[in-house]
Amino acid sequence: MPKTFPPFYADFFVFFILLGIVQGLSLSYFFLRQKETANRYFGLALLVLSILVFDVWLGYSNLMFQILWLVDFSEAGNFIFAPALYLALRAYLGAKRELHPWLHFAPAGIYFLYSCVALYSLPIPYKYNSNLNAWHPELIPLLLDYSGMGWRFTLQQWLDESMIIQGAVYVGLSAWVLAQAFRRAELSFWATSNKRLSWSRGIVLISVVILVVLFLTKVYYDDDRGDHIIASFISLSMYLIMGTMLRRTALFEQLQPEKKSYNRSSLQDKDKAAIAQKLRLLMEEHKPYLQPGFSLQSLAKLLKVQPHHLTQTLNEDLGTSFFELTAQYRIAEAQALLRHPDTRDLTIEDIAERVGYLSKSAFNTAFKKQTGMTPTAWRSRLE
Repeated sequence: MPKTFPPFYADFFVFFILLGIVQGLSLSYFFLRQKETANRYFGLALLVLSILVFDVWLGYSNLMFQILWLVDFSEAGNFIFAPALYLALRAYLGAKRELHPWLHFAPAGIYFLYSCVALYSLPIPYKYNSNLNAWHPELIPLLLDYSGMGWRFTLQQWLDESMIIQGAVYVGLSAWVLAQAFRRAELSFWATSNKRLSWSRGIVLISVVILVVLFLTKVYYDDDRGDHIIASFISLSMYLIMGTMLRRTALFEQLQPEKKSYNRSSLQDKDKAAIAQKLRLLMEEHKPYLQPGFSLQSLAKLLKVQPHHLTQTLNEDLGTSFFELTAQYRIAEAQALLRHPDTRDLTIEDIAERVGYLSKSAFNTAFKKQTGMTPTAWRSRLE
């Protein structure tokens, strides 16, 4: 082994990428703590992406030479991010739950087992050469005997191509799920009225751009020296997209308290009564609350009123909030499904999806709050 290694390298990209890693890890922690399936898949996608970017950061800054045993440690993660994001969007947009979602991570598991056998067990001098070839091909590698070791690099040599192909497949699937959600909501793909759909569209589009940047970078560079470009773009995406999501997306609307001070409102009692009447007719006849993307803004658009006027009507005329009203209608619909003989074979998860809930836990919580018992207990009481 050489006695000296390339020194620590610091420039704008080193600090920009490092801050992106911190941002990604913070957001992944936030999401993974949530109970909803969509949030946990988002958390997994962000965690894996942060680890992949961290691997790039170590190589770009030359710190990897100080911890050579970590060389190639994150490569299996390249096959986790895209399916995790796809499954998150499916759950978030209310697509039908898959029977065996873990199968999407089978390629990552296979590559991890391969890495354990072929790559992680490589002696440190070989890992030094591997890192040198990736980031400093201009330097002279160690003279080592590679005879009989070709099998160790069989899958690794196709890593970039496999990653790009898998990414293209899952981005395409995500776009298809999103297009179906827009179609169910009877909205144009570029409509901005539904925050949930708008945010999901932004995630899909940014995934497309990341895929294009990844492809062009790998075409232009024969080694890993262009990976900092990809890592920088991912860091920028975390700053812009995920930061905006925490503040504005419909995913967190339930965290925002509704305004209850209407001293300056111009809405009259007769106006509130008219809105309340239109609301009852719409909810009973068209049942918009069954859509997973149902939001205060989408309901106000259907009623052709301002969202704050709708909120005021709910608070003052009906004595409830948007989320309480939605839960009331959804749980009433769930009770009808649970007692109907034609739907006895449906699982609780199926019932939850049919009435607009994205997770069984959220449905159970709302159902118990409305009825005092879980859906399972309520159903068993009917038998």
